[in-house]
Amino acid sequence: MDKKVLAASLLERYEKISATKSYIFGYLDGGNVYACKVEDASKILPFIVRIGSASRGGGFSLRYSPSRENKKLIALSSSEIKILCSSEYMEENKKFY
Repeated sequence: MDKKVLAASLLERYEKISATKSYIFGYLDGGNVYACKVEDASKILPFIVRIGSASRGGGFSLRYSPSRENKKLIALSSSEIKILCSSEYMEENKKFY
């Protein structure tokens, strides 16, 4: 199956079972951890997810691993952006997460 067709099918199924179109996306950039609230993520999801393997050999899944371009797209689509902490702080305290 073509990857674009597979991704579109997975996104369509995901949107049918999800309870919302609003999401908070997190990412690391420039030494800070950001949280971005996107009110209607359906417009950007096709561009910021990739196809991965599902756990326990269950086929395919959608994975979120933002590239620099994806981070810009998320930021531009956000209604609110917050810096949560520094990457250094998160690394030092990851045992609590």
